[in-house]
Amino acid sequence: MLAYLQAPAKGELVIPDERPRLVRPESADAPPDAPPAPTREEVSGEFQRLLCDDGKLSVVLLTVHGRQTFLIADPKTVVISGAGGATVDLSCGPQKKEAVRVEYRKPPDGTSGVDGVVVALHFGE
Repeated sequence: MLAYLQAPAKGELVIPDERPRLVRPESADAPPDAPPAPTREEVSGEFQRLLCDDGKLSVVLLTVHGRQTFLIADPKTVVISGAGGATVDLSCGPQKKEAVRVEYRKPPDGTSGVDGVVVALHFGE
């Protein structure tokens, strides 16, 4: 309409080439400069030991990659599930040999002696 009103008096109608475009932000969840969310990894193995040293909890698993240790940084944030909804009781020390799948994140830089930080423990898998 604006092009029609601005057209020269000779009756020439000039229509610009540019069409309106819809541009969406890359993500509505996070600002563009936010770091990506840490990825989860998982490994299955035989639960061997729950270490309770100096206020730190760690799960030791025997996997196809050998013995692996995973830090439980905050027990309140770890999801623990048993096969078929069974209750899981954990105590420090050696464990009965049970299959477990560990979901974890890579440990923070400068963390030594652990293969990851536990997000979830799934027993009987």
